[in-house]
Amino acid sequence: MGKFIPAQNLELSNEEFIDAVDDAAFFLLQYKKASGRGNDLWSVKMLQNSVENLAKILLHRYFPERAQLGLKTANRSLPDELVAEIIFIQNHATSASHTKAVKKIACLLDEEYAWIELHLKDQTVYTLPFLKKILKEFT
Repeated sequence: MGKFIPAQNLELSNEEFIDAVDDAAFFLLQYKKASGRGNDLWSVKMLQNSVENLAKILLHRYFPERAQLGLKTANRSLPDELVAEIIFIQNHATSASHTKAVKKIACLLDEEYAWIELHLKDQTVYTLPFLKKILKEFT
């Protein structure tokens, strides 16, 4: 496997980054719908999907060389304060307290929104307005 190490690339491509932002927002929308129906089990699953994409977004900013790994590397690749926030989300992504987890996900995405917007610029017509609309539902 040694011969493959120099060719290994764990960075997100621009398209993969856009997909991660789209998916983080989409799963929050699905969470909202499931939660509104009282489906706590599916709500938790949607939060888990959203936080995986959130981890990729954060890694793309803070440690792009490992962004493909998402949650697998978040613990050792993100700043301690962001790791603590993700741990909070994971601890509250349960049937009993998922409303706390969704607010934290939305808060983190909102805090990173200016950077996401700067990074995406005019590359997509729908991603930023969709993300902004979804975040307003929870922040």
